[in-house]
Amino acid sequence: MALVQFRSQLDDKPPLGGLMFIGLGTAYLYGGSLAYLVGAWHLRHTLALTPGSFVTLLTHAVIPPVTISTGVLCLIDEHPKWILDLCESQRKNLPKNLGDFDKLK
Repeated sequence: MALVQFRSQLDDKPPLGGLMFIGLGTAYLYGGSLAYLVGAWHLRHTLALTPGSFVTLLTHAVIPPVTISTGVLCLIDEHPKWILDLCESQRKNLPKNLGDFDKLK
């Protein structure tokens, strides 16, 4: 992601190869999470899954796609409002060189 961001600032357009790598990685991440959930569902009796452990499995499967999707949205300058609100609420704790969050809204 850093390479794509650097290249887009340098040439004012993102490189196609970098976008393909991000798209491929995102697809693998979503597919891997889905395969993880399907595998856990098929092995639920063997693993003796309780409702609490299935919630844990669901959390482990959801966090990576949410994280990469948020990163990609920030990369293409479509910052989620909850990220901006979180940064704004923690402004006094963040380094001063991060800049002004108001221009991102």
